[in-house]
Amino acid sequence: MNLEITENTLLYLLLRYWIPPLLIVGVGGILTNILLPRIQDKYLQEKSLVERRSSLREDIAGIFGEYIIWWRRLIQIQSAIKESRTSNPDRVPKLEEDARSIIDSRRKSRDDLFDKLNRLSIYSTQSFKEISNEYMAWDESLRNKGMDDVPDFSAWEVWRRKVLESSSLKRSIWCSTICRRCH
Repeated sequence: MNLEITENTLLYLLLRYWIPPLLIVGVGGILTNILLPRIQDKYLQEKSLVERRSSLREDIAGIFGEYIIWWRRLIQIQSAIKESRTSNPDRVPKLEEDARSIIDSRRKSRDDLFDKLNRLSIYSTQSFKEISNEYMAWDESLRNKGMDDVPDFSAWEVWRRKVLESSSLKRSIWCSTICRRCH
């Protein structure tokens, strides 16, 4: 059987005009039906992760600020109690009541802060986990100290900055789902 392919044969027309577009459609179909959904799923998962991390990070920033305010108020009221014991003893019971209220509010902020730090550590780097754990251990060490031994509230500002900087989002969604060079 001698098969001759010339410009007028059906085989030539098929090979020349039909097969290349069919190949393009086939390859394009594979790309759009198999690979593109996988890339899109990875993108959506990473986007969701970034949104959760951002939300937790915003919560931590707010709660940390609140916690520092409660410490500041407690330090100030303890100082006022000391002064009032000698200058105005009648004022001491009211100040002590205020101090108990502040301690309760500070404790609630602390519990919320530690909860958010632990939740964010699930989605974060080892560096964040180490700094977060270091901070929580430092804060825990202050529980049994008297008010005279507690550092100035600016120490919490330093920790706040360290914790928030270590939790920052350093890579883009594109980088984490497509190019993968930042891992």
